[in-house]
Amino acid sequence: MARQSHQQELLSNALGCLLAAQEPADLVRQVSRDFSTYLGLDVYFNYMVEPDGAHLALLACGGIPEDDRPKLSRLAFGEAFCGDCAATRQPVIAFDLHASNDPRARFACAYGLRAYVCHPLMIGERLLGTLAFGSRTRSSLDRDEVEILRILCHYVSIAMDRARQEQAIRESETLLKGWALELESRIDARTRDLRVSQEQLRALTKELGLAEQRERKRLAGELHDYLAQLLVLGKLKLGQGQQLAGSLPACAEVIKQADALLADALNYTRTLVAELSPSVLHEFGLIPALYWLGERMKRFDLDVIVREDSPRECRLPEEHAVLLFQCVRELLVNVHKHAACRAATVTVRPDRNRLVVEICDEGRGFDMAAVDQQRLSSRDVTNFGLLSIRERMKSLGGEFDIRSAPDSGTTATLTIPVSYMEERHVRFVETPDGGTSDRREAEGGNTDSYQGTQSAALHPPSSPRIRVLLVDDHAMVRQGLRSLLEGYDRIDIVGEACNGDEAVAVAERRRPSVVIMDISMPGMNGIEATRRIKARAPEVAVIGLSVNATGENQHAMKSAGASLLLNKEAAVDQLFAAIQTTVGGNAKLSGS
Repeated sequence: MARQSHQQELLSNALGCLLAAQEPADLVRQVSRDFSTYLGLDVYFNYMVEPDGAHLALLACGGIPEDDRPKLSRLAFGEAFCGDCAATRQPVIAFDLHASNDPRARFACAYGLRAYVCHPLMIGERLLGTLAFGSRTRSSLDRDEVEILRILCHYVSIAMDRARQEQAIRESETLLKGWALELESRIDARTRDLRVSQEQLRALTKELGLAEQRERKRLAGELHDYLAQLLVLGKLKLGQGQQLAGSLPACAEVIKQADALLADALNYTRTLVAELSPSVLHEFGLIPALYWLGERMKRFDLDVIVREDSPRECRLPEEHAVLLFQCVRELLVNVHKHAACRAATVTVRPDRNRLVVEICDEGRGFDMAAVDQQRLSSRDVTNFGLLSIRERMKSLGGEFDIRSAPDSGTTATLTIPVSYMEERHVRFVETPDGGTSDRREAEGGNTDSYQGTQSAALHPPSSPRIRVLLVDDHAMVRQGLRSLLEGYDRIDIVGEACNGDEAVAVAERRRPSVVIMDISMPGMNGIEATRRIKARAPEVAVIGLSVNATGENQHAMKSAGASLLLNKEAAVDQLFAAIQTTVGGNAKLSGS
């Protein structure tokens, strides 16, 4: 009874050791020593099945010389007692080996073993290996001893399977961690690549938009600087021809018809120039351009109301203003095409260091999720208008937000960082000719005055002659104006200038009575040149000429001090009368 209790205690301790061990070899060594001591055994062998399923590899052993272990490191299935146990998956119990002729006992007898017990280590139908014990002093073991070794081998099988599973789990965890780190590294690399690609695409989107606007501006400049000027010159020449052909009705009629054709061509050219690149945007900035755009949208039966919520003037780079204007135009065109309404509102307001532009309509709206899904599933690149606007705004450091729902209208918000100038109060005052001009009161006083020159330097002399200075960057237009005005008595052309800087300098030297001033010129434009001449010599009259005498140009020239602004094609019929009215002269046609 005491022996049975001791065996149970021994098995219980062995099970605890087996469950606590982490390495299969460690768990076998400890319990094998304990049981060998208890049963009076001298040798133990633990073999494990190799991956090929036909050989055993020595995992742990005890009771044999270290030098002999390499010879026992590998057994084939069926070789010796352990190999036979592995092949049959049945226990091998061999007693009285000193008198045995069994060929399997060759290795056991070589180490002086007289009794040998080997059990397979099994988990279900799966063979893990074998565990064997041998004695040099005992010829046999009783039934209880064999049974306790069987139970021990069963415990060892469970412990080894658990240890291998835990090791597999640890290896899997290590492998998964490695994969996770590699995956995270790849994700980070791909994310960086995507961010770089996104930034590059965003920059490309911005550059494409700017390239389009630059090309539009270039084409508009070509049309304005050459075709429009040629058409203007043609009208000037036809006007002169019409005056000379007064006694030839048929000739006069042909000239009149040709003049009408040129007028239509000039009007078409002016419209095309405005559509390609509105000069109001480049010369006066975003806010006036939005008012101009609102007027242009009336062609599509869309009434656009532009509202400003602050009088502060913002510093906005031209390329930012161009892209912002382009986005607003595209959104208004979308209102015309899709909203099924005839009115929209554009509101411009500051928000700290940002400029916010809202485009609102009360049209039929749309389901934003459905539109996004349609855009993602469609291969039609024309469906990416809103995405293009968003990318352009992000390229400027801004944002684009759109809110809409069916039958609830649409609100699109463009936000862009800007810096604001000091607030300037604009007060309109009546001018001597009955018009209005604005006086901007700001810290620093008037910055448009000349330095070191007296007003009298530009004062016209007391003379019945009308001294005229012609300012235009196109020599052929200046020649056309010269030939037109030289046909009148008491008009003296005292000089010509091809830009604003030259106009100011020539006006100071030649002291004209009237300056015929073109608006669009390289360098200093006609508006700034007019402001500087009038600041020094208010007596000098300035009459503006432009292919595009829009409301903004009219207001800018009047604000600068010009008496009026004429379309260039109207010069034949109105320029001399305007000079007479402005100066008060009584010049007559030569010979009349």
